[in-house]
Amino acid sequence: MRQFYHQGTVSCLSFSPSGQQIGTGGANEKIKFWDLSGAKKAEFKKEDLHCVSFSPDGEMVAMTGADGTVRILNRSGQEQLQLSGHQKPVHSVIFSKF
Repeated sequence: MRQFYHQGTVSCLSFSPSGQQIGTGGANEKIKFWDLSGAKKAEFKKEDLHCVSFSPDGEMVAMTGADGTVRILNRSGQEQLQLSGHQKPVHSVIFSKF
């Protein structure tokens, strides 16, 4: 069994569609992506992170937080879209194939 280090409490975890990567987010306001080998692939900052979710093809990642926004990033970490307007924190997000 592999262990992945994430400073502080881990508040969310998501497996990529291929099952070869995971995304974690936590109290240290960072989202991290890992190979199942244990190697960290990327790390991004997101204050008050609540949720992380991979797109069905694994090319995009959505993250949500207490600020009421949903941010969509590509695999390089470049923001592709920001959805705002929620009056309260967004606690969950999921992609649809349709």
